[in-house]
Amino acid sequence: MAQVLRSRHPHYAALLAGLEQDVERLNRPALRRYLERRLQDLDFRIEQIAERRYAERMPFRPMETLEEIWQDLFELNYLEASREAMQETLKSLHFTH
Repeated sequence: MAQVLRSRHPHYAALLAGLEQDVERLNRPALRRYLERRLQDLDFRIEQIAERRYAERMPFRPMETLEEIWQDLFELNYLEASREAMQETLKSLHFTH
């Protein structure tokens, strides 16, 4: 999933890619912080797409292709499902969020 998400911080993306294999070894506080950070990244990416979708409807923006619209919709669907799964994981581990 780290490859799909484009983080706001390029150094974080590199760290996250290395962490992907060791998530199971994190202690509870570190795991909670990791999951919460991933949720923030998901929310940020969802907001980016939503803002772009809204901005592209403005009359001064060039028209987009149908393929671009579908790509955004599929990505939004994936991100929202990922966010829901992440929230459920936090709840199942008894982390409040």
